Amino acid sequence: MSKTKSEFEYIINTSPIILFTCLSTASGLSEWFCDDVNLKDNKFTFFWDGSEETATQKNVKKGESVKFQWDDDEGEDYYFEMAIRIDDLTKEVGQIANMTDRFFFVFKKPE
Repeated sequence: MSKTKSEFEYIINTSPIILFTCLSTASGLSEWFCDDVNLKDNKFTFFWDGSEETATQKNVKKGESVKFQWDDDEGEDYYFEMAIRIDDLTKEVGQIANMTDRFFFVFKKPE
């Protein structure tokens, strides 16, 4: 099955340091991305409404980006990556999400 690469950018009113923590740690991801996250070695298990998906953290560029691959996609060139982009002119902090079409990018509703 062929997959399509997509890129989304969201302007986020926070510092790059705080945003990187929210993108790269289990506690940060569970604040906005899913209901809960367990971390063991480089394996992140994401929980949503009674279901779970496991991904391996493939690459981290400190303060810049984090790249994951779903375990179901192991051996394929499919991944999802979340990066930080700071606009040179406005200094707005943006989150860039790159992913294949297998992944539905949904923000967790605030409680």
